[in-house]
Amino acid sequence: MRHHRALLIFSVLTWVLSKGLNVHFGRTVGGGTGFYLTIIFRDILPILGGGALIVSVLKVLIFEKTDRPLQTLMQNYRRLFFDMSRVTNIIVVMAAMILGISGFSELKPLIHFIKPYSWDVTFMEIDRVLHFGRDPWTLLTPIFGSASATRTINFVYNFWFYVIFIFWIMAAWSKPNMPNLIASNDAAPSKLTNWSRQFTLAFIMTWVIGGFLLAILFSSMGPAFYGLIDPSNNPFAAQMASLHAMDAESSLWAIKTQGLLQDSYLNPASGGPEGISAMPSVHNATAALYVFAGYKIKRYIGHIMVAFMIAILIGSVHLGWHYAIDGYVGIALAWACWWGAGRILKRV
Repeated sequence: MRHHRALLIFSVLTWVLSKGLNVHFGRTVGGGTGFYLTIIFRDILPILGGGALIVSVLKVLIFEKTDRPLQTLMQNYRRLFFDMSRVTNIIVVMAAMILGISGFSELKPLIHFIKPYSWDVTFMEIDRVLHFGRDPWTLLTPIFGSASATRTINFVYNFWFYVIFIFWIMAAWSKPNMPNLIASNDAAPSKLTNWSRQFTLAFIMTWVIGGFLLAILFSSMGPAFYGLIDPSNNPFAAQMASLHAMDAESSLWAIKTQGLLQDSYLNPASGGPEGISAMPSVHNATAALYVFAGYKIKRYIGHIMVAFMIAILIGSVHLGWHYAIDGYVGIALAWACWWGAGRILKRV
């Protein structure tokens, strides 16, 4: 806990803030958490756990070529699951991350209560200035406008959720540099411990600062919901009509999720996922954190995450979730939080 005290403090403060504001606005405390925790424990973690087991078995069978593969597999897992420094690290890190995200999930739906959406027109106009007088989605449609390309982008965009937990688990599974726990603050942690602490703290900072505080300051809904703001003058009507046509042929995840969010916004008692926010893009900011952490771990992981970040940026615009400027600001925010987390950890 001392090793991760900065992360714990930030997560606890986020959780306390979420409870206080929900009580202030007369909302049900805990109402925004259950939906996301269900997805984490029912869908994402079982799939990742099963995938990790399959990879472990294949590794033993193909690369280790042992005469007793089951015994070797059990020995490998025993070294991991019975290493108490890893086990306690996992408990603390995962508890802190889930606590912080639980708080965030209850803060995000409050954005339009605190400040009504008012920046969409401005961000739409900024996009046009930055992209030669055109809406960015019109530049992407000739390349990614087919149904197959759109579905591929949508798959990558949603796979972002799984990558979150891959990095969470990698960070939590990193064996702490135990001598550093009792050394002075000047003692340099190991490379692995350094990236894991910096990533988890920067992650929570990015989501709370970007996804709540800045989201209030620049309260906006995004292209998919522009019709709620100005239905008679919607520059994204053709884009969304095309996406809805694809969804009518075969379910498109983005359209289904956008529909759930819109229903919850118009009818808060519906019980679906809540919280519409465009600026800055937490999706893009988180993808940028993958890049920074990836290069700290292995160069090739960083290269892969760069490609993934570009795909997320394209998807955020093509699928109507964000203005392009949302993604650019989100990436810059991620760098600032990554740098800030590093500075904080040098002091604590």
